[in-house]
Amino acid sequence: MAGHLARWRTNGIEVVTLQRPPVNAMDLALLEELKELFAALADDSSARAVVLTGQGPTFCAGLDVKVVPQYGKAEQLRLLEVLNGTIVAVYGCSLPVVGAINGHAIAGGLVLALCCDWRIAAVGLAEPQVSLAEVKVAIPYPVAAIEVVRSELSAHIARRLVLSGENLGLSEALVGGVFDESAPRGTLMETALAKAAR
Repeated sequence: MAGHLARWRTNGIEVVTLQRPPVNAMDLALLEELKELFAALADDSSARAVVLTGQGPTFCAGLDVKVVPQYGKAEQLRLLEVLNGTIVAVYGCSLPVVGAINGHAIAGGLVLALCCDWRIAAVGLAEPQVSLAEVKVAIPYPVAAIEVVRSELSAHIARRLVLSGENLGLSEALVGGVFDESAPRGTLMETALAKAAR
């Protein structure tokens, strides 16, 4: 698939990399690609699992705040529809989805990470920060996004992130169940592939 996603497959494991520099922020095109890809993978009998990661130092910084505000009303409505559909497609994927969270996961980027069945965070020089920053910019949560947050996070952590928009560092995110485990940045993909194979 051309555009903002890179794909390769090994032993039935589909590796999907977000590629929209500099921070893999979501626009309409990226979300549509993700939705179509995960819908196709659900019907792919040769695929056993998926590893989802990002290119560069950031997993995903959420919606592109430089592009999205320029959308007209029709594009904004389409964005909301596709965002909900993408979250449902990833979270509801019939294949196991392992998140190789290579860096910061902010706002919609954290929601995308939470859609993964198992989440492995990279440990390195700049450890990942996570937040649900929508409250800071007065963006209401799409229904699919808030349901994923409610389902995947404890009530205590969900309230802290949703109501305050505060950042959590790696150690707190691990203790709070945002991530399931961590791995050195250099072995993140190897660790994620091994988990996906299991």
